[in-house]
Amino acid sequence: MHHRNPAPHRAKSLGWNPFRRTAVCVGGFFTLLFGVSAQASTYCAHDSVALASDLTDVSTGGGANGHDNIIHLVAGTFTTSGAPFNFTTASGFALTIDGGYDATCTNQDLTPGSTILDGGNLTRVLTIQTNGAISVRHVTIQHALYDGSAGAAGQIYLGLGTSGVATFDDNVVRDNVSGYSVGGFVFFGNGTVHIDNNLFVGN
Repeated sequence: MHHRNPAPHRAKSLGWNPFRRTAVCVGGFFTLLFGVSAQASTYCAHDSVALASDLTDVSTGGGANGHDNIIHLVAGTFTTSGAPFNFTTASGFALTIDGGYDATCTNQDLTPGSTILDGGNLTRVLTIQTNGAISVRHVTIQHALYDGSAGAAGQIYLGLGTSGVATFDDNVVRDNVSGYSVGGFVFFGNGTVHIDNNLFVGN
């Protein structure tokens, strides 16, 4: 079960956005310039089926691909089914994946391990490709099995150009197996990567 709630539009952190709301101070008076923009969507995913569906909706060809999006994950285990959880876009908009929420995605438990993405010892767990901003926070990535030529339990690919930004904070990456040189998580492409306060163990 999952649901999507509209939230106020958040401008991209990099680059000029013609649809951004801009406050301009002229002679002590503020003028608010408005542009027309679709609102960001906030999802609340309760299980693996909902998460896969939400990621499809925010990926290229999905109904919510034309603006920033947030996916909140409730506490619990999300197990892949034959393929990794996948997000792919060339739109340049931002996606945040954030775990540890209660059933209504109102309150967040920041205890490590509250939300688990599990490969079931069968497949990679998470694959992301974007030229926008991607944030992955407060999840445990575990039990991946990857036998490909380039990759790991999870991977983030920042596409062409230098505008991509990946933030990977407060996660646990553990007990993953790969036939490639990286067992845990790999970042590649062009852009900027922020990695902070994670635990990598047993990979």
